[in-house]
Amino acid sequence: MPLVGLGETDLAKGRKGTPQKDALAWWLCRHTAVRRAWVSQRLRMGDESRVTQAIRRVQDRPGPELAEFKRRLEGAYLGQQGHSADVRS
Repeated sequence: MPLVGLGETDLAKGRKGTPQKDALAWWLCRHTAVRRAWVSQRLRMGDESRVTQAIRRVQDRPGPELAEFKRRLEGAYLGQQGHSADVRS
């Protein structure tokens, strides 16, 4: 999780709704088949409804910090897939 600046200990210590966790939750739900309950447990976000809220924040109104984490995750993913890493949405 170096792309968003989180380590294993940061997951346990950090707040439930940080921009990094929001971006990771959004990305995991968009690009994998994992359940929201798993994402919530793994990222230590509390109830799985927080994952749904995180996805909405990333999609609907990402501030500059959240948009940057989203761009990094998408860029890394597209780079691995052999696509252009210039993602702006």
